[in-house]
Amino acid sequence: MASDVSDARFTVASATPTITVTVPNTALTWVIGTVKTIKWTHNLGLDSGVNVDVSRDGGATWTPIATGVKNATATAGSYNWTVTGPATTAARVRVSWVDGTANDTSNVNFSIADPRVTVTIPNTAVTWAIGMTYAIRWTYNVGPNTHYKIELTRDGSTWEVLNPDFVSANATADRWNWTVTGPVTTTARVRVSWLEGTASDTSNVNFRIAEPTVTVTAPNTAVNWLVGTTYSIRWTHNLGANAHYKIELTRDGSTWEVLNPDFVSTSATAGSWNWTVTGPATTTARVRVSWLGGTASDTSNVNFRIQ
Repeated sequence: MASDVSDARFTVASATPTITVTVPNTALTWVIGTVKTIKWTHNLGLDSGVNVDVSRDGGATWTPIATGVKNATATAGSYNWTVTGPATTAARVRVSWVDGTANDTSNVNFSIADPRVTVTIPNTAVTWAIGMTYAIRWTYNVGPNTHYKIELTRDGSTWEVLNPDFVSANATADRWNWTVTGPVTTTARVRVSWLEGTASDTSNVNFRIAEPTVTVTAPNTAVNWLVGTTYSIRWTHNLGANAHYKIELTRDGSTWEVLNPDFVSTSATAGSWNWTVTGPATTTARVRVSWLGGTASDTSNVNFRIQ
């Protein structure tokens, strides 16, 4: 009669079958639409099977997540769950052995939340100048390595794509630098949308997209500036902080000398640079301030005297 004996000894354990849920097992938050790994340990051996369920009411009722999940190792198992709604603050996970009564439930409630994206900049009635680079910023709760589409409307109804697929490596917030393009508008808004789900947000109020401007404010009248004395050349602008400017002087209305080739203004709306006046004297002096990042420039409106 044919027969066979197993080649190696094995042990029949007397231990009670056990399962222990390890993740989720703290008061964390999982967002609907994201993929999270449920993890557990056990003593059921390789290729044993379990069922995975979720409760949204603290363990009173249960809904299946997956059935017959094979344990990947002799002592541990895991399952990647694309989190589903509805949202709750009283979620728990249960893992149960399919061949017996061993099971375990996560120890504390965790939250299942709706995905959220919130535009934070621009989110006030600011002015952004064409040609300048500004940071569009947003917060979110969908975790790192997520994808976003960034859009702009100039009229409140039609949208243009600024970035079709920005990947954020950060966990809760990010930024994308946009070099502003025309045309100008007073009704611009930005929209940021999560590409792996429906979460999206639009800036709360309109902002302006404007032509870049520089306006010399001093000297801008028929003043007298004395050689050897220090005066402030001043201007206003809409170019934001840390823009670069070239400051020039003409004494005859046609030829220009550079007073400062690259001055950085830290103010978002104005600039000021102190000049110790040099000769020769003239009655037809003017100052010109030019933005180095584009074509915006202005010359003082009237001649002033250097004497």
